Amino acid sequence: MDTNIHPSLLTENHYTKNIGSNKVDVHFKFKPFNVLKANGLPCISHLQVGCTNLITGKKNGKSHYFHPETLISYTSFQSFAEDAITHFIKEEYITIATESQYSLF
Repeated sequence: MDTNIHPSLLTENHYTKNIGSNKVDVHFKFKPFNVLKANGLPCISHLQVGCTNLITGKKNGKSHYFHPETLISYTSFQSFAEDAITHFIKEEYITIATESQYSLF
């Protein structure tokens, strides 16, 4: 199965994107489905998306575990990370704050 997944998704990856005054970090760790943990359960890939408001310092985020077969259609880690960010915002797993920074000068 792993041969159908893009090589950039077969490892641990990080992606950062600035959206307005927010920094969104995506941390991904691939686990092949056929690998078992010490307790006999299959390993499941892990995705963490976090958001930091660069003005207020306020943070929020969420983890998501999933089976690796969901990665088959992606052609790069960046496209996967962009889709993850969009999904996490849509589902309100992360909140993009709209505060603006003002300057008097």
